[in-house]
Amino acid sequence: MGAGRPRVRADRGPQARCRHLPGPDPRLRQHQPQPQVPGPFPGPAPPAAVRAGRPVPSPQRLRGGGPRRGGGHRPGVARPHRPGLRRDPPGARRRRRLRRPGGVPRPAEGRTPPDDELERRDLQRVLLPRPRGRGRPPLAARTADRHDGTAPGGAPPAAPGVGRRPDGTRRGEQQVRLRGRPALSDRQGETPLCRIYGYVGAGPDETALRAARDAQLSGGPDQQHCVRGENWGLGCNRLSIQDPSHGRQPFTNAGGSVHAVFNGEIYNFRAIREELAGRGVRVDGDSDGSVLVPYYELHGDRFVDRLEGMYAIALMDLRFGQRLKLWCDPLAVKSLYYAVTGDGVAFSSELSGLTALRPRPLDVDPLAVDHYMNWQCLPNGTSWYAGVSSLRPGEQLVHDVRTVVKHRPRNTCPPPAGDACTPEGLGALLTREVERMSTQSAPVAVQVSGGLDSAVIATLLRRRRADVTGFHVTHEGSHDSDEEGYAREAAAHAGIPLEVVEIREADLPDLIPATVTALGTPNATPHAVSAYVLFREIARSSFRVCFVGDGADEQFGGYRRHSTALAGDDETWRARYLDRLSLVPEAYYRRLYTPEYRALVDSGVSSRRRSLELLGRPGPSRLEQVLSFDRLHKLPSLNLRKLDHLAMAHAVEGRVPYCQPSVTAFARRAPDALKVDGARRKRILWAAGRGLVPRSVQERPKQPFTFPVDAFMTPGTKLWDFTTDVLARPRLCDSGFLSGPAVRRVLAEHTEGRDHARLLWGLMVLELSLPRIPGAPFR
Repeated sequence: MGAGRPRVRADRGPQARCRHLPGPDPRLRQHQPQPQVPGPFPGPAPPAAVRAGRPVPSPQRLRGGGPRRGGGHRPGVARPHRPGLRRDPPGARRRRRLRRPGGVPRPAEGRTPPDDELERRDLQRVLLPRPRGRGRPPLAARTADRHDGTAPGGAPPAAPGVGRRPDGTRRGEQQVRLRGRPALSDRQGETPLCRIYGYVGAGPDETALRAARDAQLSGGPDQQHCVRGENWGLGCNRLSIQDPSHGRQPFTNAGGSVHAVFNGEIYNFRAIREELAGRGVRVDGDSDGSVLVPYYELHGDRFVDRLEGMYAIALMDLRFGQRLKLWCDPLAVKSLYYAVTGDGVAFSSELSGLTALRPRPLDVDPLAVDHYMNWQCLPNGTSWYAGVSSLRPGEQLVHDVRTVVKHRPRNTCPPPAGDACTPEGLGALLTREVERMSTQSAPVAVQVSGGLDSAVIATLLRRRRADVTGFHVTHEGSHDSDEEGYAREAAAHAGIPLEVVEIREADLPDLIPATVTALGTPNATPHAVSAYVLFREIARSSFRVCFVGDGADEQFGGYRRHSTALAGDDETWRARYLDRLSLVPEAYYRRLYTPEYRALVDSGVSSRRRSLELLGRPGPSRLEQVLSFDRLHKLPSLNLRKLDHLAMAHAVEGRVPYCQPSVTAFARRAPDALKVDGARRKRILWAAGRGLVPRSVQERPKQPFTFPVDAFMTPGTKLWDFTTDVLARPRLCDSGFLSGPAVRRVLAEHTEGRDHARLLWGLMVLELSLPRIPGAPFR
């Protein structure tokens, strides 16, 4: 078994003694009428045998082969409350061939591929879907449902778009094909999701543009295009999910005076297209991005208030000089970094792309370490580098010909939704959102963690379409946080196959640096490694879209700290609340600072002081005050940025139904008692989930998406050895941020029995993330 590659097990269904025959091919089942379940969540009913309570024997028992190996009850895993409805795709029970990090098969003894061959294979793994198994097509291809009737891989020639010449160029622009790595072919039946970059002012040369493009190639491997004018340029690396023939970026109007690139998805683009048609504006193609330029020309800067989805948009308006405009969606699901200098602005979807565009090396922001210790990440509006920021939720940046930069945060609360604030109303809203987010023809994946949030999405998604596959990450050994049993029951209840990926403790020294590199900025949550492996396995199964359950707890009050914040009556509740969000409480992490760094932090506005101001902003109630802080600050910075970067590192789009503007509006309107009532939290979602999730998931206590860092961070393990090696001579201490004796004391106390696993993990991630800098940056 290759080192660095997690073991993968196809779902063997719930751990029940009687197993069930796999159902027909999903491609056939989709076109067959299915009985419907009455109630507020219409959908297909379970098979007749299951409805009648009759167990169906497994194929092994029908053949007289006895139970399948490993099919007995697993100690510590709850038995299912109902029979499984799983239908495994053909061959799903076969173990997959495991590979080392980088996708290179482990060579035979004594035979090592040459370096150029390893580099070529690694590049292919990044850019191209890799078939799996012995001659079998990828999992997504096995469950593909071609609504258009075309065979996979045969894309028709691209038709000329709006304002294009027959040769593919547009009037009024200089189309540039950057030399170097060639673009990959389009894929049939797919919407653009991309990595974008650009500048206005004294521009970089072609080498810098190629570097910015290549730094983000994993997030847009299908097409790479750049349009340049005098002192400006816009570039895009495209990952196609729909309509490749008309989704080529940058988008341009007929006169060549407005250009746009964007990263993300616009889910209401068909309604926008109808509005434009009613005003006599014709938009070719079925790409969501093709409506941006005409919609901007119709409504101006406020056009983004009418967009529903996740997006980062860059637009160059040349009608009144050179004016660059940047926008971010209301929850900053899609990141956009930018740097303002005396001669212009540069921007990029990833920090690595932005640093490539800058002519001089960037200086490290000395307050970044304090931000990290307080937030467990670098919050929106900050980065590792001085002068480099990221757009905050719903924020707009405008740079005009006078080199004046204006920040105009938009109203991030959309108009009230029409659904009643009841569990039935929330169920109807989520059903509609999942339906319009899953219109593409390619098969989709869904993360099934074993909790309520993802289980609801999995069931609603399966009721919308048949070609859905669940993915779950588990960890080697027996852990209290193991949710595999619940995930199997949730997948069986939804009627979808489940792919289980196991992370081995011995692989962590390879997985952690890879995760840190993919993130680009530090994130102290240990389950970031689990998410990295999850999206890597989804990509290797040739899926390009994955639904996740992120955001439900921040919208409806699902964490224990939300109940605790309501119980505190004194003025210190805000400090206690922020301590729960920090890597460790403020009083402790400040003891790790050197005296010089502590004095520097105290001389200005510390990260904790700024957080107290944000949390102290008045709201309709204390609960809404806390939830607004989580929605606009904690969720985008700690969770959604991690989702975006780790998914796009493997060319996968992560879709978040709970972060839709309509769901945010519903959550803000819902009474506090339906969200948090004493120790009962997220009450309205639990009520809406009845019938959508199995009873075992409905009745289990809340557990976040976790990683057993406490079990792995023990002396003698691979993780412990890796962590101590990283912290043996940390650059954080050499640069003057942290005290070397204080860090060594934390290591010693952990070996003596005090639990510092989370702190040591966070320090190790921070050390690996720290940019290479000479000396102490703040002295």
